[in-house]
Amino acid sequence: MLEEKRNGPISGLDVEHQLIWLAGKAGVKRNKLHLFRGIATLLHDHFQPEQKRLLFCLLSDIEENTPWPGIDWHWVVSG
Repeated sequence: MLEEKRNGPISGLDVEHQLIWLAGKAGVKRNKLHLFRGIATLLHDHFQPEQKRLLFCLLSDIEENTPWPGIDWHWVVSG
């Protein structure tokens, strides 16, 4: 799906979702992920289409090359 998205237009929301995913993987607590929500318009207004595509592709490369750690049952139960 990420590969398909790279070929289409990239929106600020697409980049926002990638940033939220990366923040979660980087250890940002679930109750703090809201810091990265609602920035799609900011990204749309301040980045040209090719800049959004480049940023999305870089973040997608990180996602695709991040090993799956398995299920964190503590995270699932505490959510």
